[in-house]
Amino acid sequence: LTECVTLKSTKCARELYQALCSLCDVIDGMARDILSRQSELHQAGYRLHTATMEGQQLISGMMFQQPTNYVLHEKVASFSGNDFTVKDSAGQPILKADGKVFSISDTTKICDMAGQPVAQIKKQHMHLHQMYSIMTPDGKIAATIRKKIMSLKPKITVYQGEFKDKKTSPVLLEMNGSITGRNFQFVDSTGKAVAKTHEKRSNLSGIVFGQDEYVLEVAPGIDVTFVVACILAMDNMQERK
Repeated sequence: LTECVTLKSTKCARELYQALCSLCDVIDGMARDILSRQSELHQAGYRLHTATMEGQQLISGMMFQQPTNYVLHEKVASFSGNDFTVKDSAGQPILKADGKVFSISDTTKICDMAGQPVAQIKKQHMHLHQMYSIMTPDGKIAATIRKKIMSLKPKITVYQGEFKDKKTSPVLLEMNGSITGRNFQFVDSTGKAVAKTHEKRSNLSGIVFGQDEYVLEVAPGIDVTFVVACILAMDNMQERK
């Protein structure tokens, strides 16, 4: 009788062990499925809230298949605002902006040399952080440039369209470097540099006439006018910090 009870107990224990092993396999499989699904959702969310600039006509569609260089010529005027002229690699002016209008109305237009508007920049008010809208000539918001000021190192981010919040607004670009030193670059959501600037080495007009010049390098397939608009907005942020 004792032997029979022992055998039955052993059989029950074996069956219980097998049932527990099966349950563990099921739980392990469910856990793997949950982790896999979370990874997919995270990746989908990341793709949803980032955007690519390459080949995208954000404002004027002035894009090229090879890297291009420009010179940003800034005429410094402490009371009326800074005027900008953008020259191509041959030294020919292609874009201009009136800083006096910006300083008075918080809105300025970037125009071609015929005086036709190609973009607008408008300062946004009633925000904790400095924010500017980059707009098409007809007033459609193409992007929002936002400077986070409540940090040890100010961070500038360019969001696609009208900024709503950091969770849902797609990031186009981030700025790395020094605005004051005119040495910085814009990187996209993958970390790829799409534009960068540096001070022009020889700039006698800056010494004599109070004019700054710095070089802008733009990667292939990037909207040049849009990058210029972002730089002008950032310059105004620096002036009003």
